[in-house]
Amino acid sequence: MKNLLVILIILLVAVGCSDNANSQVSLVETDIIASEGNKIQYPKWLTLLYPDSIINNEWIQYQSIVKFIELNDSISYCIYESIGGVCSNTYLATHKYNKKLQSIVIAENCDHDLSIPNYSWKEYKLKDDYIIEITEFIQSVPIEFLNEEGQFNDGETFEDFELLEYKYYSSIEITETGEILDLNKESNIVSNKNFNIQLIAWDSIEVNEKEILKECWGNFKTQLRNKNIDSTLSLMSFPLTGEWGFVLGLKKEGELLTKEHFKVGFNQIFTKSVITQLLNQNIEQLDIIYNLDSKHVDGFRIGTDIGDDEFEANRFFNFCKIGNTYKLCHIWHAG
Repeated sequence: MKNLLVILIILLVAVGCSDNANSQVSLVETDIIASEGNKIQYPKWLTLLYPDSIINNEWIQYQSIVKFIELNDSISYCIYESIGGVCSNTYLATHKYNKKLQSIVIAENCDHDLSIPNYSWKEYKLKDDYIIEITEFIQSVPIEFLNEEGQFNDGETFEDFELLEYKYYSSIEITETGEILDLNKESNIVSNKNFNIQLIAWDSIEVNEKEILKECWGNFKTQLRNKNIDSTLSLMSFPLTGEWGFVLGLKKEGELLTKEHFKVGFNQIFTKSVITQLLNQNIEQLDIIYNLDSKHVDGFRIGTDIGDDEFEANRFFNFCKIGNTYKLCHIWHAG
């Protein structure tokens, strides 16, 4: 009888352990399934458009999709990050029937050469599925501490000075047709603890400022028209910042390259199409950057259309005020 009781107890314990074991296994299997379900799955066509890596000349560009939104049956967009060389960029790209439509850089962060008197980066924020807010941050050494060429004196670096800090605010909208619209074309404000800057209309500028701008832009166009490379280079501030090094197939960012690099690749930057577009634009048509505190123009910028290039769709040229004139100081692109 005692033996029978012992056997019954052993059986009951065994059954109980078996049930607990099965229960634990089920929980583990459920956790695994839930974990797999949390992984973001993107359409195959999208992953083919933006593979994990791209081999470009001597360096590898790594990509990762951050967000994917379908606006309707035919239009969608994605936000993806691209890391390669010395830069990390974030792009907004729209699609129509699963094919690329438009794209633009909405965030960028590149290594900074401390021998350059300015540095900039961009950040973005999604306001909703249609609106993205972009902030461009710029740090710059005051011009009074630079030499006549707009560069540091011997032995000085970016870290030796108290910097001026700019912030450019802008917003873009993705439409139901896949267009990317600039919502702040005429009211782009830049503010910081020192001063405010705004894009203004040509008619708002004083007469003497207009004369200086006309002369500088006219002179630059004349040198381009005459294909006078050395004279054009004299109207540029080196080291020239921006991504132009990538356009030339060099793995360094533009601000790390020299005048000699640019001279060799001059015709790749100023192609026949780009020159034609630049020559066809008057100073009155350009974006004028106005300092609201000093009441003077700080620079201007102009954009050109590159077409269906895989690297960029638009090339932008920024001119900065250096002394009593303006020089080309930055070339950047939008994909």
